[in-house]
Parts: sequence; structure tokens; C-alpha cells
Amino acid sequence: MHRLLRGALAGALLVVAILALPGVARAVAHHNNVLLQKLRGADGKVSGFRIHGVLVPETYKLVRLNVGKMSIDPTLGIQHGSTDHRLLAAGIKPGYVRAQLQEFDVGKMQGAGGMYEFKLDVHYGVMNDLKPGDKVDIYTTHSAVGGATYWHVFGMHQGPVNQNDMTHVHDLPSDTSAHGEATNAPPSP
Repeated sequence: MHRLLRGALAGALLVVAILALPGVARAVAHHNNVLLQKLRGADGKVSGFRIHGVLVPETYKLVRLNVGKMSIDPTLGIQHGSTDHRLLAAGIKPGYVRAQLQEFDVGKMQGAGGMYEFKLDVHYGVMNDLKPGDKVDIYTTHSAVGGATYWHVFGMHQGPVNQNDMTHVHDLPSDTSAHGEATNAPPSP
């Protein structure tokens, strides 16, 4: 009996130790299935992109879909994992977000099973500094209420939990990229 109890205790301690390791992601709210497609202007050249994906906000009420710079300017003095790091990710502090594509109020969205599909058109140079072929991170920040000081961050290349994670890094569509064409009607607002 003691051997069984010791084994169970050792297993529980191992799980606690693994979860306490720095850099071990415990992300719950997230996004997935991101697809980028080319948008073409009247001249036939790529003028932007259509982004499709799915949000899984769990218990969070607000979700921001962001395009980031891939790295944090060291002169900003942001400490890894700090509240300032999360505020920078959410775009409340300037310096990382190149474009906040949308802020979603989950309470006003139609979804099934806690998942919400999104589709947005983004035009290069319109309220952003994005250009065809740019390498960016597309990530989400989640909050219980607007203007919160705590933001859950998922997919940020230089995030408060994971660093140098290439999972959500994308090359933006260009005339020569292999991205597919956005051929259906533009998304409704």
C-alpha cells in the first residue's frame, strides 16, 4: 500500500514540477487554422490578404487579432513575462503590434462549441505598415474585460510565455508567393 501511495505522490509531484518549468505553455484560449489568401487590386497586383481562422476564447470575453513585429525593441525596457509585456502584446503599450486586425466581442459572435470562425480582408498600407512578403507573427490576446491589465497571449513570437516560437509566423502574400487567391465575396462587416 505504501509503495502505491509513494508512486501516486511521485507522479503528482512530477506533474507539478513540469508545470512549474519556465517556458512550458499552458495556453487555454487560442486561435487556430489560420489561412492567408491573396487579395488583388484593380491593377492585378497583390494589394493585401484575406485571413481566415478560428478563435477559441474559452472564458475570455474580448479577443484581439494582431500582427506583430517578431521582436521586441530592447530600448523599450520590457521585462519578459511582465504585465508590461502583456500590455505591449495587446497593443495597449505601443511598440510591437503592427496591425490590430480586429477586436472581437465574443458575446456578440455566433459560434458553436466555444469556437468562432473569422474572415477579414486586410489591405497593405491602410492603417498599417504591412507589405507583401513581410514575415510577421499573427497572434491573439484575450481579456475578460476591455482595457484590462491582464491579457492572455497566444501565438506571439516573442511572447510572455514562449520565445522564438515559429508556429504562428507567416510570410504575407505577395505576387510571387504560393498563397492561394481569395476568390469568394469579401467578408461582411
